[in-house]
Amino acid sequence: MNWRDFKLINDQFGHSAGDEVLKAIAQTLKESVRSCDILARLGGDEFVILLPQISYEQAVVALGRTHQQLQLLSQTHGWPVGYSIGVITCVVLPNSIDNLIAQADQLMYTVKSSGKNRLDCREYND
Repeated sequence: MNWRDFKLINDQFGHSAGDEVLKAIAQTLKESVRSCDILARLGGDEFVILLPQISYEQAVVALGRTHQQLQLLSQTHGWPVGYSIGVITCVVLPNSIDNLIAQADQLMYTVKSSGKNRLDCREYND
């Protein structure tokens, strides 16, 4: 079975199985980011990572590492789950985190609509 949507795990195996997958994904993501980074699951297979005070180039490296760790997690457990993750970087924190979250949310939807199971990184745009 080739799952591209997290929802199918819940539909096929129940919400408790989906919860276990989410816990493993969250732990993997938590281990792949710095303590100052902000990680959020918006719903389903939708994740947002805010990487404050990091250059775009550094974020791309971190993004690649995160992607590898998630793929390894899926392979290890036999979960062909797709990950839609948007990463926003900023060198200086803005006055409001709302704009950062909105941009990350929009990027995540762009990633999701362009084929899912992808990660993308952009610099914060004031």
